[in-house]
Amino acid sequence: MDSKEIREGFLEFFESKGHLRLKGSSLVPQDPTLLFTVAGMVPLKGYFLGEEAPPSARITSVQKCLRTNDIENVGVTKRHHTFFEMLGNFSIGDYFKEDAIRWALEFSTEFLRLPVAKLWVTIFKDDAEARDIWKKVGIPEERIVPLGEEDNFWTMGSMGPCGPCSEIYFDRGIKIPEEENELPGGNGERFLEFWNLVFTQFDRQSDGSLLPLPRKNIDTGMGLERITSIIEDSDTDFETDLFLPIIRDIEKLSTVYYHSDYSKDRYFKAIADHVRAIAFLISDGIVPSNEKRGYVLRRLIRRAELFGRNIGLNQPFLNNLAVSFADNFKDIYSELSLAKEDIKRVVIDEEKRFGSTLNSGFDFFKDILESPMNKGSREIPAESVFYLYDTLGFPLELSMMLIEEHGLLFDRVKFDKLLESQREKARRSIGVKDSFNERAVLANLKQEIGTSEFVGYNDLSCKAKIIAILKNGELVNESSSGEKVEIILDKTPFYPEKGGQMSDTGQIIGDSFEFSVFDTQIPIEGLIVHSGTVLKGTIKVGDECIAQVDVLRRSAIKRAHTSTHILQAVLRDVFGSDIHQQGSEVKPDEFRFDFNFTETISQNVLFTIEKKMNEILLESRSVSVKEMDLNEAKGSGALAFFEEKYGDKVRVVEVEGVSKELCGGTHISNTSQIGSVAITSFRTVASGVKRIEALSGEKAYNYFSKERESLGKIADELNVNEESITNKIKELLLEEKELQRRTREILLKLAEIKIESMSPVTLIGGVPLYSLELEEIGLDEMRKVFDIAKKHFDKGAVLLSSLMNGKTFSLVGRIDGNVSAIELFKKFSERFGFKGGGNDRIAQGSSDKRVPLETILKVIDG
Repeated sequence: MDSKEIREGFLEFFESKGHLRLKGSSLVPQDPTLLFTVAGMVPLKGYFLGEEAPPSARITSVQKCLRTNDIENVGVTKRHHTFFEMLGNFSIGDYFKEDAIRWALEFSTEFLRLPVAKLWVTIFKDDAEARDIWKKVGIPEERIVPLGEEDNFWTMGSMGPCGPCSEIYFDRGIKIPEEENELPGGNGERFLEFWNLVFTQFDRQSDGSLLPLPRKNIDTGMGLERITSIIEDSDTDFETDLFLPIIRDIEKLSTVYYHSDYSKDRYFKAIADHVRAIAFLISDGIVPSNEKRGYVLRRLIRRAELFGRNIGLNQPFLNNLAVSFADNFKDIYSELSLAKEDIKRVVIDEEKRFGSTLNSGFDFFKDILESPMNKGSREIPAESVFYLYDTLGFPLELSMMLIEEHGLLFDRVKFDKLLESQREKARRSIGVKDSFNERAVLANLKQEIGTSEFVGYNDLSCKAKIIAILKNGELVNESSSGEKVEIILDKTPFYPEKGGQMSDTGQIIGDSFEFSVFDTQIPIEGLIVHSGTVLKGTIKVGDECIAQVDVLRRSAIKRAHTSTHILQAVLRDVFGSDIHQQGSEVKPDEFRFDFNFTETISQNVLFTIEKKMNEILLESRSVSVKEMDLNEAKGSGALAFFEEKYGDKVRVVEVEGVSKELCGGTHISNTSQIGSVAITSFRTVASGVKRIEALSGEKAYNYFSKERESLGKIADELNVNEESITNKIKELLLEEKELQRRTREILLKLAEIKIESMSPVTLIGGVPLYSLELEEIGLDEMRKVFDIAKKHFDKGAVLLSSLMNGKTFSLVGRIDGNVSAIELFKKFSERFGFKGGGNDRIAQGSSDKRVPLETILKVIDG
């Protein structure tokens, strides 16, 4: 039985038990508090919290998950991974412990055919009910291990839903004497946990007491990688069919074989793990960047590249592995097949970029050594080593190797503290328990106090009452000056961040307090939360107040939001009705708009788009908002967008004669109120997705003013009027081109003079080698110099070198004799990072490093 059969068998088994099979969600969760989907229950949180009605009370799924908080252990241990698949069955107020336990054992023994004698379980020490059920289904008491709250009690925080859990372990047998008395839950290798059953049955109160939940839930998770290693009887997860095909592909590219040198096995494992994560992240629309999800992807690619260098993979290799993996898994995850070309392109681009980044790392290390602050010191600052590790992607071992080679030291303890701080940030970015706990508090609060009424479409100021105050996620009765808290009002004019529109800011003022609102969110449907600082006085639950939105800021946001609707309409007019919004962000007089488009867009076309938008503004078209039934809205031709959730009643925003869209945001009432729009950038953000960034209103006016000012300065410098700038620049470019041509002629003439007086600098196999160092000459001119040399010498070889624009260009040419130009080039090219090639007659290349000719000659002589 392989992983594919286990995966499908699990789903079919629970379908036979009345479960609805749900397709796994993206690695990018809907929950804005999470960076990635880190567990099978993440896409179902709304169902468990009662925020949404589930499609079925019984659900089963296989969920893609990604965690990087323990990334340093990947490849080192037998079972740490970044990407993994979680098999799960869930009950939302339906069946409970007995069915969950009985079905878990049934699947393990009857489908997976695991010997019941090899199965052990752990339970929470006070959960007598679970112990009795396990005994009832056939697990003897001596194989039921009670553990404490730290190991077998699941919580979401200090308050809220919680409950005991039970874990199923497989006994892999006694392999060393010390394992004879080992038990599940320990740190040994004998017992392998593969399935966790969580019984959510309590609601923990602020005093620590546990009240029974009126609706009990089941949440289980079985790691596919672990259960596959058990079924396939492999020592680690990496010898299973989930990883071994990737490792075999690595072997084909490397000079090292897996298990031929156990010290290098960790690199095979880490690369295999990272390739899976890389492919799935890109297929879910993530591209490398320096922040958030894009940063994680970039770090995974760079770690894998560096690990590859430890097993002889010195050229870009990841793109081939990622594409091969996508091919192997396309039948299971169709998104990999659809994104295969994107995966290859994104990885190749990042591999090329990392080549220069790696050089930056070595240069940074050199700068550390030469820094005046470190002169005479034998210690490298821990902060510098951490920068190499965290920002540039250097594995710690590489830095330690360089430090050791130079006979230096660094403060490992301080480095570990910096690393732990970064891990804590990663753990907070995962945020499952914290976000779940706060949402649970808010869900309970909503049941007690009802919902917040939003009046901000028509009113920007209103009387309100404070109905709740939260501090650090916990409910409090009051808050004093200087404290940062969250406030909930019975009604509010503040628009919460949603649909890409930034939230309102402003003030909430009472008789005895003043509160500054810097953010407004709607963490669960119906409750609007105002985050901010108490500027003076004390706020108490029940206080009356005036809620006042920052009017000028709201107006700027409205201008930008309506501009996105106009932009989409213009894009559909220019490129066709297949254009659809893929994402947006609306700020005060600033917006970005993502849309599906595979081609590039020229600057002239962008000017046309901008011109059409401004023409619509000048036409003073009315903007109206109507509320209607969803079906009626769609029937009227209003555009609705993917993955948006709409209620039965929706708002339709119509720009007269231009666009009609379903939208819950805020808008101006006439296009003339926008003033003007200015497109500032256009770029690709993912495969088939383009992004336009633009300004509106006051920011657009300021942008055009600065552009005009810059043109005026350029015109003054060129001593022409603004209309003549383009012609003047063309004239200057032609003059520069002619100067460059004359300069090259002079340099070639100087080179010919030098060649006439050249003598061989060394003999290569009895053949003379002539060398010449040139200045500011590229490879095209170097070939001309070589042609000149061939006229002056009868035999031998010529080595030419030139420094230009911070790079070193080199050419090796054979005139006559028993010498190979490409073999001579290879003698120094890899040593100094030259990229290029050739044949026996001529070879050439360039390096990003500055390499003097005498240095190259020393390597050739050596």
